Amino acid sequence: MTDSSIPASPGCVNCPECANFVVGEPQHRRLREECPLCRTPLLINDRYTIARKLSGNLYTNADVFVVFDNQEDGVQKILKVLTNQEPHVLKMFKMEQTILTKLDHPGIPKGRDSFELLGPGQEVVPCVVMEKIQGETLQDYMNHHGSIDEPLAIDWINQLTEILAYVHSQKLFHRDIKPTNIMLRDNKKRKELVLIDFGTSRHITQTIVNSGENTVMYSHDYTAPEQRAGKAEVRSDFYALGRTFLYLLMGEMPSEWKTFSPRTVISNPFLNLLKDLTEDDVKNRPRNAQTLLKRLRNYE
Repeated sequence: MTDSSIPASPGCVNCPECANFVVGEPQHRRLREECPLCRTPLLINDRYTIARKLSGNLYTNADVFVVFDNQEDGVQKILKVLTNQEPHVLKMFKMEQTILTKLDHPGIPKGRDSFELLGPGQEVVPCVVMEKIQGETLQDYMNHHGSIDEPLAIDWINQLTEILAYVHSQKLFHRDIKPTNIMLRDNKKRKELVLIDFGTSRHITQTIVNSGENTVMYSHDYTAPEQRAGKAEVRSDFYALGRTFLYLLMGEMPSEWKTFSPRTVISNPFLNLLKDLTEDDVKNRPRNAQTLLKRLRNYE
């Protein structure tokens, strides 16, 4: 997911429909309510000014925009607008709305608002507004910097396990951990990670076997075997976490363990931890996030 190349401010934006650069009146902070060329609405729910549409995003069922919150002095936020009205997609979107509003952790984007709009065919279109994380995804980081070393991997896996410990304590599991769903927050003091895209999250008690939703829960190279079979559980998150760090350490995903060749030296204990995380048999993975955190303390 990347931003438009032209920077936006509350007084000038790119129309997300025709790309016209719209400039507001100099004496007014808030932009006009529609594009003068194509008449696309730029003011949403009488509060949010659309700054730009995020290009190259991976949200196949939603349009994602950077917006200015006119009730909070033009603070930038993220607006997701559902574009697919299929029942199971709508259910997942509303689940994400609920989850982001409920969860309160620095490693998770905070849900700020949710509302509904009327679409062109008078259909109800759900929307969610969330905190905008300043930074890049771990996939972007890999593209720019290449593979990581063991000390950084240990720091990052610690951070993500702490986030998962919180998520799991709320009786939820993520189900789609991968480099594009982890952001590196801009912070000069420390490389802080944020877990994003809770659109496929589920309550631990929910049964999803033989559900049509399974077609949207599969991420090649990262999804656990039991999840592919429609039997995801909390330890499915650990499998995806381990596979993510195989990729971050190697720069590519190994087809099997004997082909694993990290770009830097990795200690045997940490290598064994990654093997345990990515066991095909879910019973051989760490039992819970607290167990994993306890093992990770040995590397500090």
